[in-house]
Amino acid sequence: MWKNLYLELNSSCTETPSSLIECITDSATSGHFSSLYDSDYAKRATIYGIYSLVWECRQSYSLSLWHEPVNLGHVAFVQESYHQRLLQFLSNVRSVYDSDSSEGFSTRYLALDLLNMHMFTPFELIELFAGKEGSEEARLAHKGLKKWAVTRRSRHAVWHAGQVFRVTQQLPPEHRNGFHAIALYQASITLWAFAILGPMSRHSQRDDVSKTTEIFVDGLESAEVQRWIRFKHGLPAIRHMCHADRPDQISTPLYDAGGVLNVARGILMRTFARESDTSFLVENIGRFMQELEKVSQKIR
Repeated sequence: MWKNLYLELNSSCTETPSSLIECITDSATSGHFSSLYDSDYAKRATIYGIYSLVWECRQSYSLSLWHEPVNLGHVAFVQESYHQRLLQFLSNVRSVYDSDSSEGFSTRYLALDLLNMHMFTPFELIELFAGKEGSEEARLAHKGLKKWAVTRRSRHAVWHAGQVFRVTQQLPPEHRNGFHAIALYQASITLWAFAILGPMSRHSQRDDVSKTTEIFVDGLESAEVQRWIRFKHGLPAIRHMCHADRPDQISTPLYDAGGVLNVARGILMRTFARESDTSFLVENIGRFMQELEKVSQKIR
């Protein structure tokens, strides 16, 4: 039956179907699919299709932080050029989808923010620092991450991680699955690493914290957000509900690594608690976050 329907649609369609390669090469193509396509599925395939390119870019950055710097200026130039081209593609795709309110748009925005986060994050080092391969590897990763945590790249990563928090909480129940839980986990440990190693961790010992403007990385983009990313003006924070049955929110500053993980665990449990298909995954992620929360003070 589906084959007959496809042939019928194909015979009446005058548009030339686009390939995945064409969509990746020209981001404008990804906003205009032939009627033969499942538009939502095709858009997601385009976003996921560039993950390997993002992974390659992220690997190069992680290696540059892991090893002692060498005099390879031309290599750094090529890497930065590649990085900027991928960022431009992701920005173009977001612009194409900005007016899109079709089914599945929230999942696509979450995937775009997750990819953007990885573009600015040495995620392999963050997982090592979180204990993936033991204490010795965590110690070695610490040195590279300290370099990352004071750069503008880290603040870009934190912004996109905060957006993953925001979009996750807006997901319709029917669209929640294991991918979204893993995305929240990756965003959470990125914020955690920044909270442990970032320069604003010293804010906790300053007397003027209450006078510093809070920048909510899980809020909407604004001029204040851009000033923080570019010039470190302001104190980054995330918002969360005090109680599940009350709409009022309080803020947790990003120098509070344990607090950040506690907020992330709360979002995880509220968002996925009733999803039986992901219960085992959610339980394990929640337990891991709880363990990281316990050792946060010891690491600092």
